[in-house]
Amino acid sequence: MQSLKSIFTNALIALGLLFGLTLSAAATDFAKTEDLANQGYVNSQFSLGAMYEQGVGVDKDLFQAFK
Repeated sequence: MQSLKSIFTNALIALGLLFGLTLSAAATDFAKTEDLANQGYVNSQFSLGAMYEQGVGVDKDLFQAFK
């Protein structure tokens, strides 16, 4: 049977990997959304503003969010 320390360590490693994959996916989503927004898609423009406002896949930038 695994010790509590081993279980805790494995859980932290799993969360770390999951968080890293989430950040990578957010960056990819941001790039796709930005590309569509630049092509004139209104929904993507709105989503891009929200991503800038919340800092999803990009550094939080309220000035860019407002644009």
